[in-house]
Amino acid sequence: MPDPRRLDDQEAARRRRAWLQERHAQARELVVVLLRHAPEAEVARVLDQLPAGDLQRLAHLLAHVTELHHDQDPDVAP
Repeated sequence: MPDPRRLDDQEAARRRRAWLQERHAQARELVVVLLRHAPEAEVARVLDQLPAGDLQRLAHLLAHVTELHHDQDPDVAP
């Protein structure tokens, strides 16, 4: 007789996705808070520890967001 507590594959996958999404959201929020409050020199030191590919991806994503913000902010002169 199958164990009634055992999850089927779809339910296990759904729970795993939900768990990963929650971890991602928590990590994202922590990074945002830390970037706001950490001293710039320490942020630079930590960024130096990232592999070049990760750092380039982060730079690209932040540059894209900055461009979007700049395009939408009426107080910023072109």
